[in-house]
Amino acid sequence: MKHDIKVKKIGGSTTYMAVNSPSRCPKCNTGLMNEPLSAVYNEDENEDSFIHLLMYCPYCKSVFYSCLSYDDGYTELYDMYPKFTKMTVYSSINKISPNFEVLFSQAEEAEKAKLDQICGMGYRKSLEFLIKDYAIYKHPADKDKIVSEQLAQVINNYIDNTQLKTLAKAATWLGNDETHYQKRFKEYDINQLKAFISSTMAVINAELMIEDANKILNNWVTK
Repeated sequence: MKHDIKVKKIGGSTTYMAVNSPSRCPKCNTGLMNEPLSAVYNEDENEDSFIHLLMYCPYCKSVFYSCLSYDDGYTELYDMYPKFTKMTVYSSINKISPNFEVLFSQAEEAEKAKLDQICGMGYRKSLEFLIKDYAIYKHPADKDKIVSEQLAQVINNYIDNTQLKTLAKAATWLGNDETHYQKRFKEYDINQLKAFISSTMAVINAELMIEDANKILNNWVTK
């Protein structure tokens, strides 16, 4: 959003400049209308001009820094810090479970918007899609049965990897906790749930990578 704000020139005077400050918080993605807390103008060694803004989000209470390039009255976002990043989903996971990333990302957005009472349910749903899609990938003939079974049954009946089974069970229990009136595992929070889901994804990715590696080795042996 464009504001006429007071900008301090490094080594010089203070003046008012029209600046397009960030319109959304990079952490919670909420729209912003407030002016920057402070603004500083400088030119680098190449005589390129920049305006540095200190911004505050009143919704998630985050403070962040934005750097805007400045050219003849026109400003454009150049950099921002801190960079609030989402969990990276492996391409191999997207191939077998395309809905997992969609669901997990939506749960992240809910968490960033301080919807802490419902985001856990979204993470739990993303886990179910990940596990069931992986089970279907490994046992395509049982797809209809896997789809209709409870997640705990799928884990017990179709997940052979001991590490993966342990992680998936723990994530499921914590995810179920987010849907119940009374929590069983009060010492664990949403961060542990996300960590277990992330680790579950990593183990599945490792198995898929091993499959690809074996294909390369087997093809080389047969040549």
